[in-house]
Amino acid sequence: MQRLYEKVVRRTRLSYRAHVANHIDLVMAMRDDADFSSAWSAVSPTLKWNQRPSARRLWQLARLARPGTIVEIGSFLGNSTIYLALAGGEVHAVDPHTPQSMTQVPRVVAADAQESKRSSSEPMDPSELFLLNLERFGVRERVVYHREPSVEAAASWSEGAVRLLYIDGLHTYEAVQQDYHAWKPFLAKEHVVLFDDYLWAEVQHAVDDLRAQSACRFFYVRGGQAIFSTTPLPLRVVGLP
Repeated sequence: MQRLYEKVVRRTRLSYRAHVANHIDLVMAMRDDADFSSAWSAVSPTLKWNQRPSARRLWQLARLARPGTIVEIGSFLGNSTIYLALAGGEVHAVDPHTPQSMTQVPRVVAADAQESKRSSSEPMDPSELFLLNLERFGVRERVVYHREPSVEAAASWSEGAVRLLYIDGLHTYEAVQQDYHAWKPFLAKEHVVLFDDYLWAEVQHAVDDLRAQSACRFFYVRGGQAIFSTTPLPLRVVGLP
């Protein structure tokens, strides 16, 4: 019965995100600050695989006035990285950008031969395209790029407390668990952990099991993301369901 309930809830959330969320989000968009609206207008036409509610959530969480830095696990081509850096300053982007780590994302193709400086038949390495996008949107100097697996980056971490941990690496139960446990020792006293793609079955299972091990009292599910927070978060930050 529990499994059936989880499937129904997941399908309902998926349907909501696909068909309803962007329409309801027009209410939130009316109160967007000018800086976010400008960033969205600039970034979204080029990097199209994010929804405005998710981009806003990253922006608002990055702007929370708390001590510590931001760590992003899984950067792909820099879409989320750009919003985090524009809003919150320094971001540590962790992504090995290897074929093994890219199995769950669309194949990277250099769409513009002039930008990639290669023939259209030769795809650009995803790490190069990631850095190119950071340059394009003016945040390269705000991003510390760790081209290595998350667990390895955590093992050598020496940059202090982490106030915002964004986990969007491999979407397997084991990977989500490993990412969280590897970085848990570095979480600041007041912190937020944002899990992307919570509606993936294995991600949801991993996050639900981690809730009992987390120091966070507050748990939110918004769109396709789940949030652990040590303090309550206002609606303007977490967004509508």
